[in-house]
Amino acid sequence: MKLEQRIEAFVKLGAEFIAILELLESSNNEPKSVFGSISTQTFINNIYEENKWFDKNSVTNSFKANSKLLEADKLSNWIKGYDFSCISDPKNILVIAAGNIPMVVFHDVLSVLISGNNLILKLSSKDKILIKLIRNILIDIDSNFESKFIIIENIDSLKCDIDAVIATGSNNSSRYFMQMFAEKPKIIRQNRNSISIIEKDISNDNLQNLYKDIFMYYGLGCRSISKLYIHSSIKIENIALQLKDEYKLLDNKYYRDNYIYQKSKNKLFSKDYYDNGFALFVESEELNSSVSVVNYEYYNDICELYKFINSASDMIQCVVSNDFIGFGESQNPKLDDYADNINSLKFLEKL
Repeated sequence: MKLEQRIEAFVKLGAEFIAILELLESSNNEPKSVFGSISTQTFINNIYEENKWFDKNSVTNSFKANSKLLEADKLSNWIKGYDFSCISDPKNILVIAAGNIPMVVFHDVLSVLISGNNLILKLSSKDKILIKLIRNILIDIDSNFESKFIIIENIDSLKCDIDAVIATGSNNSSRYFMQMFAEKPKIIRQNRNSISIIEKDISNDNLQNLYKDIFMYYGLGCRSISKLYIHSSIKIENIALQLKDEYKLLDNKYYRDNYIYQKSKNKLFSKDYYDNGFALFVESEELNSSVSVVNYEYYNDICELYKFINSASDMIQCVVSNDFIGFGESQNPKLDDYADNINSLKFLEKL
């Protein structure tokens, strides 16, 4: 496939994503061919049975975010600085997927396939349905993807040699991947957290946009804000009470159970927290927080805070503030917003 064909295929995939969004937002519950001749509601129910965090709202948000990437101008501008126009010897790239948010592996899928290489995707057990749907749509668009996009259930079922690895997982699994693929070129991603800086002049609109940065996907993504740095002139309750729960987080049993558990645990250990009715705000130096908990810390000197952020860059995925990523945008990464700040296209070009 030529580069122009690959770009065109993903533009068509973006159009299919938009069509799926229309189905997700429609009340029409007739069987749909794109979902394998089952209804939209059955499709959503099947995804939810596979992963209880993948409800209709989360799936919809993921399709929205990814559809915005698949525009012809964006794709062309993204890839034009790389030499992928003529790939005479495509490499076999093993991608090991995470399953914390819907279609979290999509950027890796896009990067490998648009570069002209072969994708061998080891699925996450928590995100099979959506990824298989993407593969089926791509094959319908261009049958060449049937051999270019291979899905495996486990690494032991590999039937070909691999030339490079892109893997996402926990800190523990990353050590395992580093050892397993010691001789291969690789990108191995680990746990990271995202933060937000709340300055004293923050607007109410930005605070409500911050809600999306924190709670979209129930706070499970590496781009989900887990820690707030708040100017010392602002009280935490003034932040927490401005956040309106538009996602109705407590309707999800698993989020609700976490919220109740965290509240009980903090009470048991006499730990101070502020409860706004759907999340707990805990003063802590830790970057990482549990589901339904948002850590916060006060600051006085923004320059000192920036120094800390620079020193902790290998633990931070993104920063939401007036000077970094805009409020409400952390869950809408651009094509060149690479996970862990590792440029996957540059990695693939060097193979």
